[in-house]
Amino acid sequence: MLVPAWLLLISAMIAVMALAMTLLNLSLYRRSDRSVREPTDPPRIDVCIPARNEAENIEACVRSVLANDYSNLVVRVYDDQSTDATGEILRRHAAEDSRVVLVPSLALEKGWVGKQWACWQMAQHALADARAMDRLLFIDADVRLAGDCLRRTLGEAERLGERGAALLSTFPRQITGSL
Repeated sequence: MLVPAWLLLISAMIAVMALAMTLLNLSLYRRSDRSVREPTDPPRIDVCIPARNEAENIEACVRSVLANDYSNLVVRVYDDQSTDATGEILRRHAAEDSRVVLVPSLALEKGWVGKQWACWQMAQHALADARAMDRLLFIDADVRLAGDCLRRTLGEAERLGERGAALLSTFPRQITGSL
């Protein structure tokens, strides 16, 4: 079957636009200010991690968050009824470090799907916490944060907030084992 020329042209245009956006983002990232200092009274960042059967990833993920050079953080993890060792690993982390908070797992309500439900539960848990929550950062269990990630992300959020932005979505460096 022969593909129409107009379809090939549209596909090529979309690919070129995606490549251009990627190159622009990389250029902006490389020029971003890596010398952002933590404020004297840093706002609290709640890093929220939904986890279901993430025994292979959760240890390194939580450790990368805790190793950040940002001082005022809480790691909230929602173990979504894992059947592997995820829960055991998380309980150990919570026992070792008071910044790790396990959010109670609740039955999924009608109309919700798993990850969105987990994120909603963590956000509600953060809002109900007696300590003042200022920022929520949601990451997946297969993410590893660089040591300056939270400080730099907060700096960028503050900069964009001055221009009216209420949400910041970051693009991580991806390490793959193949093309």
